[in-house]
Amino acid sequence: MKKWHALAVTGLTTALIALTGIGATSASADSSAFEASLKTIPVQVGNTTVNLTYTQPQSYRYYRLNAALKIKLYGTTQSVTLPKNTIVYGQIDGSGSYVTGDVKPYARFNFKVLSSHIRKNWPKVHAGGSWTSSGTTSQLSKLTPITTPSQMLTKAETANGDQAVLYNAAKYASQTRMLVATTDGYLETYALKKGTQIPVKPIHSVTIRKVTTHGNTTYYYTKYHLTGYKDKHVRKTGNLRYRLTVTNKKQTVTVKTGGDPYYRSVYTVGGVKYYAAAPDPS
Repeated sequence: MKKWHALAVTGLTTALIALTGIGATSASADSSAFEASLKTIPVQVGNTTVNLTYTQPQSYRYYRLNAALKIKLYGTTQSVTLPKNTIVYGQIDGSGSYVTGDVKPYARFNFKVLSSHIRKNWPKVHAGGSWTSSGTTSQLSKLTPITTPSQMLTKAETANGDQAVLYNAAKYASQTRMLVATTDGYLETYALKKGTQIPVKPIHSVTIRKVTTHGNTTYYYTKYHLTGYKDKHVRKTGNLRYRLTVTNKKQTVTVKTGGDPYYRSVYTVGGVKYYAAAPDPS
């Protein structure tokens, strides 16, 4: 609904320009006045206040569930129940009128950061749906904001929920692997195929036993080798036998398409380049 207000004002402004000859400067002033009239909606989420605005989407952040939460999978009527204490990666948004202030807040989640172990009893997703994201929920009282867990591959908080996972190519069409560090402590890798959904089951899943960070580099210690990655065998016994090195290169690349370009942050995983979704650097 909130998009309607912008469209209505845009149409009115266009009509005024056509009828009266008002120039671009006046149209810009009308637009600025309209934006200034939009209300900011404070929403309480746990002990944090989130300010919803029409023009600035909220970033995805991490939340711990303080109670079990039932929510639909994206694009279906199928529901799953997330147990209490599950750490989810979500965005708070609202629907309604930012002119009158009648806005209903809700949350949605990116499920890619939930391990296959959490999802093992989920239903097979119906055609047109996806297991990788949720529908919406108004039960914000069940969310407790937390800091980004230390094992997550990326630490940035942006409005693009896909920035939490890494891909082995910058272009969508060239991606054949997705690497995830899950909120419940696993490294999982998925095979990707152009034109198909991300598979429910990973190629391989290993438990993260220890995480250390030095500057832009994070080291993941596991008992077992992660298939397809250049982790280093550092011990012969115990739980810390393999070490996978992930480095944030602090670089952004532009992917040009036939339409608007999109952007990727550059990482290396075991010395091999991987990419995360990134906001427009300008």
